[in-house]
Amino acid sequence: MPFDVNDVQDAITIAAIKSRPPDTSEAPRHVLIDNGSISDRIPAAGQAKVANFMDKLEQCGMFYFENGVIKTKSGLQVTVTYNIETEKICIYYHGTKFSLRGRGKHTMFADLQIATGGVHRMCCEAVILANCAANAFGSDKTLLTGHSLGGSLCQFASASLKIPGISLNPAAVNENLLLGLSSDQLSYAKENGLQISVQGDIVSNRMFTGGNQGRCTQLFGNKVALPYNGGGNPHMQSALKTAFSAVISPQLVPSQMA
Repeated sequence: MPFDVNDVQDAITIAAIKSRPPDTSEAPRHVLIDNGSISDRIPAAGQAKVANFMDKLEQCGMFYFENGVIKTKSGLQVTVTYNIETEKICIYYHGTKFSLRGRGKHTMFADLQIATGGVHRMCCEAVILANCAANAFGSDKTLLTGHSLGGSLCQFASASLKIPGISLNPAAVNENLLLGLSSDQLSYAKENGLQISVQGDIVSNRMFTGGNQGRCTQLFGNKVALPYNGGGNPHMQSALKTAFSAVISPQLVPSQMA
């Protein structure tokens, strides 16, 4: 499995950051990529790759930046950071927004399509964005991650492009989306993807995989279930961060976390 504990820490950290610039005390290794000037914290070689990535996004004509988040009209939202230590670009797909206004209605409709067999446009956009990152940085320097609906997008993009992914409390992937993927692509996702779920999370543990089993599936074969004793909804990003912090140690690797 192509992950170490730093990759997992990055996925959890970005889920907590989402759209605000990383605080150097909280995430000292991360630089948020937005449409402003490229930070001088990024080394020259990394700056060239970031510029290449942004050029590729612009050429696609479907992505735009707003408050440090990459967006599309279909409702896709993505936070992208550069890790100045590992020199990796981290693509974080945002989850569902529960609202009938703006982006919320798009993401809730996407969830409905996952459950019923439709294909939402943001699934294709997620792959296109990840491909831009991999072309600029290389697949070995690209990390895909996402929470909830974003975890489902992460899995689909990971399988489609053979890029490592870490899904956080993910919704499953509808099997209609997988019809165009080869057995080799699906095997890659199973072997090279990591699913992190908080115990008690209804989305990754039951929703879309119970009554819909056989129609929706989790693609990542490496799974970690984090015990959670905190309050509130175990599906939320804050619960992931709390649960992960409770078990992490410098020597821990994902295969030892279950």
